[in-house]
Amino acid sequence: MEERPRSWQQIKQHRVAIGVGAITLLVIIALIIVGYRFDWTGFNRNNASSKTLWDWLQLLIIPAVLALGGFWLNQIQTGREQRITQQQAELEHELTRDNQQETLLQAYIDKMSELLLKENLRDSKPEDEVRKIARVRTLSVLLRFDPIRKRNVLQFLYESDLSKANLSGAEVTNEQLTKAMALKGATMPDGSIHP
Repeated sequence: MEERPRSWQQIKQHRVAIGVGAITLLVIIALIIVGYRFDWTGFNRNNASSKTLWDWLQLLIIPAVLALGGFWLNQIQTGREQRITQQQAELEHELTRDNQQETLLQAYIDKMSELLLKENLRDSKPEDEVRKIARVRTLSVLLRFDPIRKRNVLQFLYESDLSKANLSGAEVTNEQLTKAMALKGATMPDGSIHP
């Protein structure tokens, strides 16, 4: 999966986090310097029990590591949530597209069945309007479908005696369908035989 550019909101959040971290570090350094200067820190060269610089740094290292660790874990969690949300959106899009194609396939089959049963499509002549309508409808839906549904349409045409192309058990790829869009060698509802 290719990485997408970050949104302005994410960039702004990173800038704010870096800015807050830098300001916090500057304040801590300033407090240490001022505290050392005015002997607020316990750094006293004359007192043997006074704390060393390393003692004070240890007090700062642990919170800094915890803060950085928390920030890092938060970023990981945010990234995961964004990926999951994106995957869910893509899945919902695919399901919606699949449902639309299935609805369109059912509508096509229903309309073609009506033309077969009520308008005698099977027995019509090539110049009859019913054949022209069936042909246009068929070519129109074939352009919208995935390979499996294209195969279903062509199989429906064959089983309805509207096409001489037997596709039972055949697997049809996009490349094959592109080459066969003219339905090479098949008799279409308008009676024409495509080369």
